[in-house]
Amino acid sequence: MNLDQLIKEIWVTNIKKDYEEKYLYKEDSLKNALYYHLRSKMDLSEEIRIYPEFRLSCGRRVDIAIVKVDFEKARSHHLSESIHSIEALIEIKYIKAGLSDEAFYKDLNKLADYYISYPGAKLYAAFIHEEHYSKEDLRWLDYTSLSEEVKSNISEISGYLDSENSEFIVKVD
Repeated sequence: MNLDQLIKEIWVTNIKKDYEEKYLYKEDSLKNALYYHLRSKMDLSEEIRIYPEFRLSCGRRVDIAIVKVDFEKARSHHLSESIHSIEALIEIKYIKAGLSDEAFYKDLNKLADYYISYPGAKLYAAFIHEEHYSKEDLRWLDYTSLSEEVKSNISEISGYLDSENSEFIVKVD
């Protein structure tokens, strides 16, 4: 299973289950759960590593980065100087009902910046909003002014409550 398939599979199975079993409290617990499942299920070859709160060379800090490390270089240099490539960047938001959704759009703009700075990286918007939506309504990228090129390079993985029965729904695109 490739990295993209794995991230999406974890979202629809493990994150959905974690939410339903009350393991997810706020954004940090969602970040920790995603990190845990990635680390548990990834084939962590000698060079792949997962880092939360990763400082990027563009000056921003991403919630989760999946990178390739040059371990030979890391023997004589700091690990931060030994990143070979950035494979995936994940921005995470978990917003409770009744709170502003503006933070989702800020994260999408960050991902658009990452698209320019790290063109080879897979980009993910991992959003949970504890509001009620119909199953067809919710796709955060549709409500932005980002170019179609940028939108097509961001995978949206989301969760929300179904307006008909309050069931927790997860979606991936």
